Amino acid sequence: MNYITFINLLKPCNFMYYGPNHGKGMKVLIVNAPLSLAEQAGNSSLAKVGNLQQPLGVLYIAAVLEKEGFDVIVYDCPQLDITMPELRDLVAKEKPSLIGYSCTTLSFNNTVKSAKLIKEAVPDTTIILGGPHVAADPKGCLDNDIFDVAITGEAEYAFLEMAELLRDGKYDKEHYVNVKGLLYKDKGMKGEHMVRFTPSRGFINNLDELPFPARHLVAPLPEYKATIASSMRHPVGSLMSSRGCPAQCKFCDRSVFGNRFRAHSAERLVDECELLIKKFGAREIKFWDDTFTLNQARIRKMCDLIHERKLDFVWTCLTRVDASTPELFKMMKKAGCWQVLFGIEHGNDEMLKKMKKGTTSAMIRKAVRWAKDAGLNVRGSFVVGYPGETSETMEENLVFAKSLPLDVASFYVFTPYHGTEAFHDLVVQGKIKHNDYDHYHEMIDPDTAKLAYVPDGMTEEEIKVFMSKCYKEFFLRPSYIWGQIKGIRHMNQVLGYVEGLRAVVGL
Repeated sequence: MNYITFINLLKPCNFMYYGPNHGKGMKVLIVNAPLSLAEQAGNSSLAKVGNLQQPLGVLYIAAVLEKEGFDVIVYDCPQLDITMPELRDLVAKEKPSLIGYSCTTLSFNNTVKSAKLIKEAVPDTTIILGGPHVAADPKGCLDNDIFDVAITGEAEYAFLEMAELLRDGKYDKEHYVNVKGLLYKDKGMKGEHMVRFTPSRGFINNLDELPFPARHLVAPLPEYKATIASSMRHPVGSLMSSRGCPAQCKFCDRSVFGNRFRAHSAERLVDECELLIKKFGAREIKFWDDTFTLNQARIRKMCDLIHERKLDFVWTCLTRVDASTPELFKMMKKAGCWQVLFGIEHGNDEMLKKMKKGTTSAMIRKAVRWAKDAGLNVRGSFVVGYPGETSETMEENLVFAKSLPLDVASFYVFTPYHGTEAFHDLVVQGKIKHNDYDHYHEMIDPDTAKLAYVPDGMTEEEIKVFMSKCYKEFFLRPSYIWGQIKGIRHMNQVLGYVEGLRAVVGL
């Protein structure tokens, strides 16, 4: 019996959270598609240390709808552990006029399966698809009998306009073809199935115009899981203060937020931090920006405001080694930052060039050292099995990872996601299956996982074995273990290391 079934036995829909418009406006349901931590990780052991954070993309859309008077409900299926039949039954009880689905490539198969069940139970309900996978593979998303309309790119205002059309009795092609940022099914002159696009909506230039995410529509922060090794205080809130990344990494999908960096002002950013702390009880905040420190003047202003307002919280962020300075890291440390995550990817300079990473191994070493000298905990992520990879370059990458003063290292099997330059190249070369989403795993379970891509001259088994080797050799080194023991400053570190080691050895 899972969480939802148990709760339903006690009090039906006890887990649901309603906003100020409940029972007043047109009912809109937004679903964060079912996807367990094990499915996200591709490994039941690694799932134990996975992150489960509030779905900010969904909550931004919900906030925009609430602001315009809609009665919004959010089902965060991964957090609620809702099965597909349970989701169908819950939707049948609520009978929303409109359902919005947000999905990734990893959750796309689950999205189609669960939406089909909903459509059978509530055939008159309109379902619109959105999320990163739509932007990456738009035509493939409508290649089914479930979804007729999808939203590509930033969805806040497009979804609002579609909801308004439905509310006003104008939900038909005559009207919604004028909504920017849509794709929809149509018939060609010979009656054949076609996917048509409306003009691009473009990006939201002033992110400060968006309301704060509707965090009141999902479970409280303590109900979400933050990896112990990457969190110091609980509960942990999440925040995204910018969109768009100008980097050109071939493995990264920029189809939703684009290449142009846009950010909340430092004032708006700290306002949201203060809200998370005082209203939602956050004691730590994770910034999920692709490159948090890209605008360093903004971050310096943010640090000053944290001091001015005397906000008591700690925080972590993701950034690039070429968006780093020793002075900035020292300032961040004084303002409560305790950990930074670098997307390192590889220790071989030729492999970095193949990825279009825009960095070098020397730059990586320098930035990691700057962060450590500032007193920060440092995490690094590495890619295994990128096109052009060999047994020799993989070994070189592992040696490089072990040579850095990292507190945590994450190793990921290269996955060619839709919308990336790497994916396009491999499709042209005929080296991957275009729509086999069962192959899309971020991490590898040696017994069950299938790889979406294997480099020339290598085998799937070789990649899997090497992945296991990476984690064991990095984390089970006596020098590493002793270094971490010496650096223990709080109990979460102890728990994190124990939990992480158990995952590494498969316990």
